[in-house]
Amino acid sequence: MSKAPIENNRTLLAKADLVLSDLISDGGFLVEEQAKKFLMIAIDESAILSMSFVETLKSHTKLIERIGLTTPMLVPGFEGTALTEADRTKPEFDKPTINTSLFKGEIQLTDETLEDNIEGGNLRTTIMNLIGKRVGLDMSDILLNGDTASAVPRLAQFDGIRKLATANVVAAGGVPLDKATFKSMMKTLPSQFLRDKRKMKFLTSVDAEIDYRDSLADRATMLGDVFLEKDRNAAYNGIEVVADAVFPETLGGGNNETEVIFSDPKNFRVGIWRQVKMETDRDIRRGIIFIVVSVRFGFIFESMVIRDLRVYAQAADAEVLQYRDNAGLEIDAIVRARDNRWAAFEVKLGQGHVDEGARNLLTFRDRVDTGRCGEPSVLAVIVGTGYSYMRDDGVAVISVGTLGP
Repeated sequence: MSKAPIENNRTLLAKADLVLSDLISDGGFLVEEQAKKFLMIAIDESAILSMSFVETLKSHTKLIERIGLTTPMLVPGFEGTALTEADRTKPEFDKPTINTSLFKGEIQLTDETLEDNIEGGNLRTTIMNLIGKRVGLDMSDILLNGDTASAVPRLAQFDGIRKLATANVVAAGGVPLDKATFKSMMKTLPSQFLRDKRKMKFLTSVDAEIDYRDSLADRATMLGDVFLEKDRNAAYNGIEVVADAVFPETLGGGNNETEVIFSDPKNFRVGIWRQVKMETDRDIRRGIIFIVVSVRFGFIFESMVIRDLRVYAQAADAEVLQYRDNAGLEIDAIVRARDNRWAAFEVKLGQGHVDEGARNLLTFRDRVDTGRCGEPSVLAVIVGTGYSYMRDDGVAVISVGTLGP
């Protein structure tokens, strides 16, 4: 038996260990600069993440203090005369919390891969790019398609953008994406949310964006030639159309439909725990090194329905809270008045999710200590389309178009 291969293998392992030890600090956590670089690689790989409000957190959770003005502020004034109490605008305070969930991933690198990259001095870059890009794509998928009712474990950690984007829904009828759909979406959205269109984006799938781009290229104009010949982002009414590969394209009865989300991406607030963990192990018999990465991140997206509820609640001197217990039950909105009367709301996309929302509300009611908190004034599922009615189980179904103070 030759001894040279063993020595070469030991040298290879020593070099790999040296490179990996340069990446991580005590406990397997990436050193600060490497963690920042890793997260930037992940964010840059995702269209959604790169447009979202992303921040690194010092702990697993973060309470966000927010203040805003949702009603007109200016009224006619008179010199030397103070505004009356009725004319004074009250700011709206909000304290949502980002709760992070733990996600892990593992890759296996063969000795041949290590040897090729170590000799070229590229192992550190290879590992960071390989894992960082994959983590970015997976985070994007979870943020967009997360659903606590999903049978896919990684998607069931929290509700994502598609699940929470439940207000002002337009049913396009399965037609190819065109300007008529964008027009309907803009007209459906309340005008107060269109004051600064420059911040808004249309987010959709790759195929849908291609269909829309082709419709622009079909024009016998110079603009049509630009979309045919150049890789230029498409737009409607000055609002960019952004494609992301994690958007599903197998929805609908024909398994060939997708969705478009019209929003300011900065409403998608993503919190990533700044301590990224990377641990290694080795199978000497198979000649494989294992790298396990651990990332904690969370997400909040306050839908426009919730925003409307906050405005209406403020007018009634009430507050809007969110609920989540240690069993994983979440309620989108609890409206509580000063006299302790309260109501609970679930916001669901379309009539197809009403049963799920009703079940959550009834489960929540059964867990509440009504002897101390009182019975709810109403339990209601808010839907984007259809009509309002009362179910046999006592849960109201409210069309978003009928919401009001």
